[in-house]
Amino acid sequence: MRKKNTSWVFESKWFLLLVILLTPSFAQAQGPPSSKDCIAYAYTSSEPHLFLIGENTSVFGNTININHNCDEIQLFIDEEFAAASNSNLTYNVEPGRHNITILFENQTLSYQNVDFYPDRLEWEYEYQLIEEQKSAFISISDSNFMVNWAVAFSIVIVWVLAVYVYWQLINSYVQRTFIEEVSQ
Repeated sequence: MRKKNTSWVFESKWFLLLVILLTPSFAQAQGPPSSKDCIAYAYTSSEPHLFLIGENTSVFGNTININHNCDEIQLFIDEEFAAASNSNLTYNVEPGRHNITILFENQTLSYQNVDFYPDRLEWEYEYQLIEEQKSAFISISDSNFMVNWAVAFSIVIVWVLAVYVYWQLINSYVQRTFIEEVSQ
């Protein structure tokens, strides 16, 4: 019994030593960027929605907004100079596919194939059109009235056709089986 306790204590010491050796004791965490670092990002907006500009993205809105904390920033659209600013930048762009390049403090952000769509969301535009055209719709009571008349008219047509078809069948049977005496 005593031998079993010793082996358990011995094994737990080895396990504890192994855990300590495998634990990364020299891990270094990087803190937040210092105030010297220059950070910039670009986005568009459409109504209350914001769309971040990135590589091969589709965005709604025709105004590029660039927020940054740099000394100066330059914006190039399709490799042509568009604007420069030392504060946050707003620039109007035509709908379509463009290549966006942002230059600041020896850094370059380049976004290829960014699709810009007009400053509205499709479903919202279509919803507004439907709301404007609501007067063209008929009321439920009018719809029910028309449905009731259609059902009644359909019943009359089906009854007339059924009676006519049965009458023709009965008439042809009677004509074939009718025997008439002929007197001389």
